[in-house]
Amino acid sequence: MGIPLSLVAAGVLVAAAACGGPESTEPQGSPPLGIVSREAGTGGGSGGDLTPSGGAAQAVPLDTVYYATTSGVVEPRREVIRSADAWNALWTQITSNLAPAPGPPSVDFSQQQLIVAALGERGTGGYDLEVAAAERAGGRLRVVVNEWVPGPTCMTTQALTQPVLVVAAPRAETEVEIVLRRVTRDCG
Repeated sequence: MGIPLSLVAAGVLVAAAACGGPESTEPQGSPPLGIVSREAGTGGGSGGDLTPSGGAAQAVPLDTVYYATTSGVVEPRREVIRSADAWNALWTQITSNLAPAPGPPSVDFSQQQLIVAALGERGTGGYDLEVAAAERAGGRLRVVVNEWVPGPTCMTTQALTQPVLVVAAPRAETEVEIVLRRVTRDCG
């Protein structure tokens, strides 16, 4: 006598629901982890407080242009795109894993700039990217991106993934800092 199918299905649903709720294991107030990038090689930056020094921070609206958990971007990447040529080159890389590759989403570079975060290749599923905050202050735009990683009790797909996120921000010829902050998903 085997286990009833309804009991097995209920167990699968409970396990899936347990992995659905993201929880940050990062202590409050700790500096973001990961890579800090700036436009045109202007140097490093602090990873502490979200609000840049030099004035009151103002929230910046962002629109998601593209997101995928699998892409052709196998190396980590953080960058700002301000031209159609640079966008087309990046889009070719992002979609190099697709056949046929779709055309790039339309962007008005006279009004917008693109902020790109890519994790590079990961050994399993369960990795995700999301913008945590985008603020302008002190002559720069600071975008904090959460890199969600699966916790030790999370069930993940056993496949290579290459998460990439592209968001549009109002164009401004200011310094841009992209901070990647690692957050562990609690599935337990």
